Amino acid sequence: MKLESLEKAVDIYPGGRPKFCKDAAISGGRLSQVISGERPSPELAIAIHRLTAGAVPGSLTRPDLWRRPEDVPVLQPQPASAAS
Repeated sequence: MKLESLEKAVDIYPGGRPKFCKDAAISGGRLSQVISGERPSPELAIAIHRLTAGAVPGSLTRPDLWRRPEDVPVLQPQPASAAS
């Protein structure tokens, strides 16, 4: 199933496809594969959810992991603070 919603979200992303790929830490080819319907990794599904502000929820790209958009863990891990 082609993810037209992801394609549209990438098209309106500030900086376009190159910036989206950089922010998602993927290649343009991998993005094209996901848009064409290939399943993203859980980490990429979360990144897509976060970068599109939920317009393309992880529950859409990975319904096997999350049933609803609000089930997708979107917080980025915080680095451990250094002991002083």
